Amino acid sequence: MVGTRSALLAPLPPPATLVLLDEHDRAHKPPGAPRIHSRDVLRKRAALEGSRLILTSATPSVESWWRAEREHALRDEAGDAPWPEVSPPTRAAF
Repeated sequence: MVGTRSALLAPLPPPATLVLLDEHDRAHKPPGAPRIHSRDVLRKRAALEGSRLILTSATPSVESWWRAEREHALRDEAGDAPWPEVSPPTRAAF
């Protein structure tokens, strides 16, 4: 399931792998009530359903960093892996 914030509650057969892209992004915690962060909703959902949660971010939030430091979460370091090769787009023949 890929979608907007409403996709957080889409029914999936457990155990699922839940992924939140750019968990630091302000779009995951919109202004105004209710002030619910997408990351927190998915953490609770993963715990209740026995699913796996993957948070991706080039700049993790302070909360996620703290959880990783306290071993409440696992942190995967990028390491010295090379960047993926990028190719220019090809022209479509019309």
